[in-house]
Amino acid sequence: MSSEREFDLVIFGATGFTGFFVVRELCLSIAEKPDEYSNLKWAVAGRNDKKLSEVLAKVGAELSKDLSSVVKIEADVTDAKSLAAMASRTKLVINCVGPYRFYGRQVVEACLNEGTHHIDISGEPQYIESIQVEFNAKAKEKDILVVSTCGWDSIPCDLGVDFLKRKFDGKLHHVETFMATRPGPEVTLYLI
Repeated sequence: MSSEREFDLVIFGATGFTGFFVVRELCLSIAEKPDEYSNLKWAVAGRNDKKLSEVLAKVGAELSKDLSSVVKIEADVTDAKSLAAMASRTKLVINCVGPYRFYGRQVVEACLNEGTHHIDISGEPQYIESIQVEFNAKAKEKDILVVSTCGWDSIPCDLGVDFLKRKFDGKLHHVETFMATRPGPEVTLYLI
């Protein structure tokens, strides 16, 4: 990967629920450690320029920051050229576009083809395993990191499987997890 890229990172899917919080947390991290992150070059990406502007305005209003100068990149999972163009401009894509079993593969492929690292928040075992099987050799060859499960939805499953492995008498062959939430004044989380 060329160290001379326009951006250090691009948040792809910034207009979605998770993307909004990734943008917000990045801004908070920059504000918390300005000496460490002051030179960080970043952009947001998604299908709709207007919605990207709205997300930046919303985060900016919440944090009392002017984010109007943040670069917006139009990219769509159904357009391989737009994904390649996005990936070629940055060292890292933080992929917030899910469900990954439908929309993740093409982003990983674009990143590998362009020599760009890729991180996502997927907790979808089928997607994660298929990406490992299909792209592991190419990622190693190009010295590119492709990392999944960097987010909330993977943590309950990982903890549940770890607990089960420690407490299960016998040989564990397969684990299937289900999750339900009940929103309200007190959010309730059920893991089965």
